[in-house]
Amino acid sequence: TETVKKTMHKADSPDVVAAMIVQAAQDLSPKITYHPGMAKRVRFLRSVVPAALFSKAIRKDLGLKP
Repeated sequence: TETVKKTMHKADSPDVVAAMIVQAAQDLSPKITYHPGMAKRVRFLRSVVPAALFSKAIRKDLGLKP
């Protein structure tokens, strides 16, 4: 539960997610997926960082065993 608390503290605010929902609803050419705030950065990193390194970084950030 401590890991969840720390992760939620770093998560995007509901305002960021709500703004993305409004954008998606008003988009004249909607995308299949939308990635607000931190999710957008994580998705980008996932596309350029090797899988093993990405997994190691996520596990370290979440305080999980390697």
